[in-house]
Amino acid sequence: MKRPNTNSYRHALSSLVASFTLAAPLVAQSNASNEVMMAGELAPTVVVVTRTPVAIDEVSPSVAYISSDEMEVYQDRRLVDVLKRQPGVVLNTSGASGSLTSLFLRGTNSDHTGFFLDGRRLNSGFGNQYNLEFLALDNLASAQVLRGASSVNYGSSGIGGVVNLETRSDLGASVSDAFIEAEIGSNESRRGAFSASFAEDSWAFSIGASAFSTDNERPNDEFEGLSLNTRFDYQLTDTLTFELLGTVTDAEKELPDERARQNFTDVGDTESWLISPGLRYENGDWSGQFFYSRSQLTTKTKTFEYGFSAPFPSGFAQVKNDVKSDELYLQINYAGIEDVLFSTGVVYRKDEAYNSNLDSYDLSLPARSFNGSFEQLGAWSQVQWQLTEAFGLRLGGRYDAYSDFDESWNGSAEVIYELADQGLTLFAKLASSYAAPSAGDVAFDGDPSGTPLGPEESVSYEFGLKQVLLDDSLQIAVVAFRNEIEDLIGYAGLDAFNVNEATTEGIELSIDYAATDKIDLGLAYTYLTATDDENGVHLLRRPRHMLQASAFYRPTESLQFGITGTGYAGREDASFGPPPDFDRIRADQEDYFVVELLIDWQATEQLSFFARAENLFDEKYESVLGYPALGRTGSIGARWTF
Repeated sequence: MKRPNTNSYRHALSSLVASFTLAAPLVAQSNASNEVMMAGELAPTVVVVTRTPVAIDEVSPSVAYISSDEMEVYQDRRLVDVLKRQPGVVLNTSGASGSLTSLFLRGTNSDHTGFFLDGRRLNSGFGNQYNLEFLALDNLASAQVLRGASSVNYGSSGIGGVVNLETRSDLGASVSDAFIEAEIGSNESRRGAFSASFAEDSWAFSIGASAFSTDNERPNDEFEGLSLNTRFDYQLTDTLTFELLGTVTDAEKELPDERARQNFTDVGDTESWLISPGLRYENGDWSGQFFYSRSQLTTKTKTFEYGFSAPFPSGFAQVKNDVKSDELYLQINYAGIEDVLFSTGVVYRKDEAYNSNLDSYDLSLPARSFNGSFEQLGAWSQVQWQLTEAFGLRLGGRYDAYSDFDESWNGSAEVIYELADQGLTLFAKLASSYAAPSAGDVAFDGDPSGTPLGPEESVSYEFGLKQVLLDDSLQIAVVAFRNEIEDLIGYAGLDAFNVNEATTEGIELSIDYAATDKIDLGLAYTYLTATDDENGVHLLRRPRHMLQASAFYRPTESLQFGITGTGYAGREDASFGPPPDFDRIRADQEDYFVVELLIDWQATEQLSFFARAENLFDEKYESVLGYPALGRTGSIGARWTF
């Protein structure tokens, strides 16, 4: 694989950043942890729960709504920055910025959570592994996270939950605004960003783009990324609206390997794009959505494979993975029955997967490529029924048929009971969910003519409450959950089977407190057990305890200080032993707590400055065993709004 010209890339990036001059981040706003709505202000709505708008105060505490304002307050740059603050979200990164990041939502596997952009499924590639480390936040209005079973509305990869990213649309308003932003920091890091939105009564256009590069700390560990996200809306008639979404990501990451096996040659390049035209309809009791989505995710890696004895020679291996995906989606909603909303949807999806060499680890063998085509047809229905002013019920069911796997039936039932006078809301949910095999599972199945692979399945239970106290300044949420997962895909030699079982359960607690008009406090704690039922051991890389904390202080309207912390405790991991057996050896991982300091200053109406110190106390830790995380780093930047 021919590597991109790094020097040219850096020159272009440096020119971009320099052209931005000094322009600043945060137009002063309230702290994100204080999501309490002021009197007369409408609460935000989320669509991640039911694929229809629902007020945030009417959904389970398992749902998180992260607005673009909150992302600015926390100086979030990529999706992993947003997710790391959420209870129940386990993130494991194999090293520094841009390194492979896995998400174990409530202890489930990394391919058990689906990622969507305005309802369009993002391309998960050859192994159903979303490139979280590359997903920037350009042009987003919100990120919405549903922890827990979500297959009824979203289909495959719904065992752990779903993340839906909402792009900015100002349709119906008169808007013309933009900003440019520049940032420099430790390890030769540079970042430039641009965003703009223009809208009139009948049309709206928004765009966001960013470029980032860093050397990180280890040799052969540089990361460079570009991102673009755009949206166009046009109101064709009073009832019909056309929309067009497009997003592009291009990233190159050097791959230093484990600390004990440092290499100076490996590199990976990832390119992805999505384009999706669609229509939205709303007329009285009827509403609906139709869209077509086309996406592609391509990864190219160049690695040095070590041959310890003949016939296993050493040398470079180059592999290309490519997945092209087409999706058609139709949803219809009917609200003609008092206190009832009925929704139904149909989805067709086709994935074409390619791998240039499944045997790249063995250079003595000729290249063995893989080409596969997988189709899915799914249909779902859901009823939301407000039986009384206090009691609501949501019931749903789904059927999916696959060209290469068994069919899947799933259902969900959720009840919501609100004690308005006490500021207390209770929730309970029972649901089944599934995750289909990946193209990689099929490709590496050594006996495809033998036992056919089927979807991994789960049954989940969830109970929760939300309590609002002290004139809405204090919000407390508690959730108890349990996932019983079966038919997990495992391997016997080179043959894949649906054989394994696992159970994940725990408690999530979150507290948000607006102590004064100048001080906001936040705390989240998760207790998690994740068990391999076959072997009776705790699943690797799942901490038993997670803690997230934040405090923000605004001495003036234009100045804000923030401090956040994230900690994991009670983890095990495994590394490969010495040749020739390479047995995996389990080991305890050290606990860690990482602190971040944030400063924002709104110098003028248009110009603001920011600074950030990450890993403030220079904690030495490894999120993934053998891959050291970054030490203390700092950055400064500015934003110009016009």
